[in-house]
Amino acid sequence: MLNKTFALTVRALRVDSRNLSPHLMRAGLCFFVFIFLMSVHAELRFQAPGRTLFGWIIYANTVFASFVVPMLFATAITEEKEERTLALLQIADVSPFTLLIGKSLPRMLSLFQIFIIQLPFCMLAITLGGVSLEQVLSCYMAVGAYAFFIACVGLWCSVIFRSSASAMGMAGILVLAYHLLPLILHGIFSMLSMYPSWTPISLKVIQGLGYFWPTSISTQLPIILSPGYSGGIPEKQIAVNVITGLVFFLLSQRTFQFFNREIDSAPVRRRSQKTSEKSSRRRRAWGSAILWKEFYFGAGGHLYLIGKFVFYGLTVLLISLAIAGWQWSKMNLEYTAVISTNVMFFLFFPLELVLTIARVFYPEVRDKTLSSLVMLPLSIRQLAYSKIIGGLLGLIPVLTYLSLGLLIHPDPLQSIWKEFQSSPLEMSLVILNILGQILLYLHGVVWLSVRMNGLWAIFAAGIIQYFVMLFIGLFFMLMIAYSGVSIPDQAGQFIAFLAAAVVFAFTLFLHINTGFQLKQKAAQA
Repeated sequence: MLNKTFALTVRALRVDSRNLSPHLMRAGLCFFVFIFLMSVHAELRFQAPGRTLFGWIIYANTVFASFVVPMLFATAITEEKEERTLALLQIADVSPFTLLIGKSLPRMLSLFQIFIIQLPFCMLAITLGGVSLEQVLSCYMAVGAYAFFIACVGLWCSVIFRSSASAMGMAGILVLAYHLLPLILHGIFSMLSMYPSWTPISLKVIQGLGYFWPTSISTQLPIILSPGYSGGIPEKQIAVNVITGLVFFLLSQRTFQFFNREIDSAPVRRRSQKTSEKSSRRRRAWGSAILWKEFYFGAGGHLYLIGKFVFYGLTVLLISLAIAGWQWSKMNLEYTAVISTNVMFFLFFPLELVLTIARVFYPEVRDKTLSSLVMLPLSIRQLAYSKIIGGLLGLIPVLTYLSLGLLIHPDPLQSIWKEFQSSPLEMSLVILNILGQILLYLHGVVWLSVRMNGLWAIFAAGIIQYFVMLFIGLFFMLMIAYSGVSIPDQAGQFIAFLAAAVVFAFTLFLHINTGFQLKQKAAQA
């Protein structure tokens, strides 16, 4: 058994060492740590800079674990199903336990490497002051136990689902429920406790949630990072996370054969036989079949749109209630509109946009179906635009809530309009540069998604764009510094216009080159 386990582990480590994505993931996290260090260096005049630096590092690790670890482990078994190699492993008498260990151990080692890379920065945080070695060890043990727990959750999702997308989606939902469901229950039963008939049940639920808070990473990290902490290692949180993770791992082992009885893939969920004639009738494609296909199979269709409307509405309502202290009397329509605008504009809209753009061409490249797609009587440009528009139709819910928020509370638009009236040229240049940066990033994501996993393309495009723009900015600064002349307003405006022109030139290059890359990929397939 050990020989088979080590064979799978060594194979996975060799593949990861030759793949660009794991290196970009580690480099990206170290890049953010470096940014944190530069920010702390600029704020050394404040107290406890070491605690500030380490707090940013450990919270970045927690966010990284919450988003990346479920996706990383949710593909452990599904990638074998998608590549049709799970049957070969089963024929080779590889047991479920050996397969799970062999596929998860390299991913665990990759996470361990990420933590090891950060050790010099943690020692620097201790040297800067404000944080002790006990706090550093306690935080890393707490985050490590939490990462192990959600890794096993992702591994279980990888066992029971056929595709990586479904497994990653369910793992993300479970992690989100782990963080949000206790808060939602606490808020709901706190309001219900004001009614006499609900008071006994509400108090029992709130008391039961009191046993959960010491086991949550969200509540333990602020306690550990508090000044003068001497509580030691959070044993309860670590024990509960590790035990729960082991339960999910054993569940993955026990249910492996049940969900993978068909030798090529997991069992397919069948349509119920008791469907009405109307519901079983097939939908006709739209005039543009590619746009229809992308809307239904990429964006999820009408059902996903309805689900997003409900989810976003509940999210805005719960955030508004939480900020208002769970009191309906303190809420009003304008107050909720402000929250809706901020949540949609700064969270859900950019998240949905980049995820939609990242998966425009990646499924065809991954499944090697691009050659069949380009055989249609459509140009590459028509195919690309149809797929992009079909995917962007999935943004209707978030754009609806964003538009409603701005209609009810139009202060942000009014302030921008006032700035534009006072200095139209400067505001035009600012908007032009911001728009250029956004378009450059989106084109970078599409360009990289043709070469790598669309999720990694999101991070890689941001890192590459940052360094490219940093180089361009330093070039202009050095050019101005060595010229030895002061910059009048007209020259500053010209430099801003020139910077925007450079950004749009890069964007145009990526736009044209993506078409050539798609043709090459289609020819290779």
